[in-house]
Amino acid sequence: MSIGKLLNDKHYLKKYGWLLIISILLFIISIILFNGYLQEGMDNDEVLRIIPVIQYFNRNATPINQSIFSIHLFGHVIPIMFKEYISSLYPFLYTPIVLFNNYFIGVRVMHLFYFIASILVFFIVFFKANRFIGLWSSLIIVTSPLLYPELREGFVHTWHFIAVALSFYFFKIFFNDNRKCIYLFLAIFILSLMTNIVFYFSWIFAAFILASLLLFSDYWLIIIKSVKYVIVSILAVFLGLFNYVIYNITNGYPTFMKLYLSIFNTSKYNKNPIDYHRLGSISKEIKIKILSLSHNFDGYYTIYFFVLILLILLSSFVFYVLIKKGKFKENRVYFLPFLIFLFTLFFILISPKAQRAGHFVFLFPAYQLAIVSMLYVLKEKILHQKLVKYIIYISLSSFVLFNFYV
Repeated sequence: MSIGKLLNDKHYLKKYGWLLIISILLFIISIILFNGYLQEGMDNDEVLRIIPVIQYFNRNATPINQSIFSIHLFGHVIPIMFKEYISSLYPFLYTPIVLFNNYFIGVRVMHLFYFIASILVFFIVFFKANRFIGLWSSLIIVTSPLLYPELREGFVHTWHFIAVALSFYFFKIFFNDNRKCIYLFLAIFILSLMTNIVFYFSWIFAAFILASLLLFSDYWLIIIKSVKYVIVSILAVFLGLFNYVIYNITNGYPTFMKLYLSIFNTSKYNKNPIDYHRLGSISKEIKIKILSLSHNFDGYYTIYFFVLILLILLSSFVFYVLIKKGKFKENRVYFLPFLIFLFTLFFILISPKAQRAGHFVFLFPAYQLAIVSMLYVLKEKILHQKLVKYIIYISLSSFVLFNFYV
């Protein structure tokens, strides 16, 4: 079918028109907010990530083995881990840089491409599931001041948006449409693989497990009661987290021991801290992280803190009303992002070396989904007045514009 016929097809426009228009809008906003991204120098972390890639494609590059753990396979040394919390899959995403003669331009273009791809995949998946939630959560994400400027400089990444969206999609198919093992495998494998690529994603993965246990224990029973599903789940985790599984099993679980000691035995942890970063007490570390987070909002931190308080109050109100009406179970899915957000925030606050914007970005997209989901339930399930809907649309529009301004 030609483009002209597609544009004249009312059914096609009704089904995909808004999806296309909003996708273009998100693309334009991304381009605008990335303005000046070629003026920034290359971050030290970026250099460390591209070195393992370049040496395999550029004959003039000096081979450097940065790995702390490798395996020998058919006469080749295969790097598995670069640090206790960085697997060799992390630099793999920088492979497209070999297509550029200028590595600086290449890494900057890749950041822009990955961000646009991640926000569009997230938007399309959630927009098809729920138009209101997909649209507004995407707009709030793409304009968030927490992303800039570190997203342009290469420290903030949004690859995990794709993992969240695709995993949600496959879980939805598995539980709602059919019970084929392939969908369960893909949903869990994607979460595990993203954790392997970016270990910080383990915050979201762990938060998802806890939140789903609280809200969907009946769904967990479906998996646990089936030997087939259990095997598929274990296989998905093993393959997805292959680097960490092999490294930790053969080396006495250094990744998890560091995390354990940083929380429960700080003095022992400080004898050999991650990246030589010694820790103070947990309360002191949390204060430092909150203070660090506030610097990303250009003096408007109190407003965003107020939004967080409103989210907690709104979620509590919606929860109370639904429980009272006996309708919580049928609407419990809308509380999943809120619980994931709370658990993820807790994990970030107690984790060592997690105080830059690039760490707090892992509160996304749960934070935005939580806000929009609660407002959706409020207007569709509890309050049905037109005035309430107008107020909600005006509030969301104002928040997006304010994000853009900040």
